[in-house]
Amino acid sequence: MKKIFKTQLNAAVIVLIPACIGINYLGKLFASFLKLPLWLDSIGTCIGAALGGPIIGAICGAANNLIYGFTTGDNITLVYALTSLFIGLVVGIMARIGFMKTFPKALLTACAGGCSYFLVSCIIFIICYFYNAIAQTRYVKLVQKIHPEKQGDPFSKGFQKEF
Repeated sequence: MKKIFKTQLNAAVIVLIPACIGINYLGKLFASFLKLPLWLDSIGTCIGAALGGPIIGAICGAANNLIYGFTTGDNITLVYALTSLFIGLVVGIMARIGFMKTFPKALLTACAGGCSYFLVSCIIFIICYFYNAIAQTRYVKLVQKIHPEKQGDPFSKGFQKEF
């Protein structure tokens, strides 16, 4: 288990990290500029994970989303740094186990990375959905305190008509 996560920080790995972050950044920028329905920001993450290991892949993926989110103002990208982190971890672990040596195993690695992306994205969506519902309910209750004439149950179907 320790061998899977062991990473040596030599000159090649230190050069690999910014190169993979650049590949991710350009892929994401290209996809958003052309309004493509693709996520091209995982290419560098997978390259970094396959060549440098799971820790390097996770660093490349998370750093790309953080840099892209702060430089372009795309706030949702900051939240999805966790998904890129998990893609890097999963692909790196699969590569260290030996799943990048043949084409069918590489396809299985791609499917595992996609499944990790899907699962983490679903968890983030559910957390954001419930957080939004809680924040919206707090806002409605605050408005009802300020304006007592606006009454109604925020959880009822006819709330918008009553409010």
